[in-house]
Amino acid sequence: DGVENIAKDSKDNNNTFTQTSTDTKNTLIDKEGNTSSTRQDSKGIYGYAKDKDGNKSYTKQEGNRIAESVIGQDGKQTKSEMTSTDITNTAKDGTIKNDAKDIVNNATGNMTNTVGGDLTTTVGGNELHEVTGKQTNTVGGGQINNITGGQINNITGDQTTTVTGNQDIHVTENQTNKIDGN
Repeated sequence: DGVENIAKDSKDNNNTFTQTSTDTKNTLIDKEGNTSSTRQDSKGIYGYAKDKDGNKSYTKQEGNRIAESVIGQDGKQTKSEMTSTDITNTAKDGTIKNDAKDIVNNATGNMTNTVGGDLTTTVGGNELHEVTGKQTNTVGGGQINNITGGQINNITGDQTTTVTGNQDIHVTENQTNKIDGN
């Protein structure tokens, strides 16, 4: 048993509302074929929209999950999903962009960044890296450091430098080497 209300006009716009003891649904369709629909039951609230060109979006709000997705007419999809412990943003064919005055990332566990292409970082001020454990840098294709100011390296333990090819050091002014040990 339930209730259904249908409203139509002479321009082919349609609004259908149905209600039973377990759910409620409302669907609107305009004369151009654009559609929006909401449904609610005891587990959650669900929304759907589709435009005349075939682009779609979905929202799901349940007790322990909120999910939103947008699917273009070409099948490309973005998605955001949130649970009580996780947030997942997916844009496999596009870009996730964050614009803010400040952005703070705090990870009490591990953090992984994987880049399948190039990584460009531009810092307008100072950059500071503090590593309390060991730092390992592996560069497979060579490394170039261009420093327009001075450079200071303070090493409080041993330093080992191994060069398996040629080493060229070009000093255009004075060079001082001071050895206090043997």
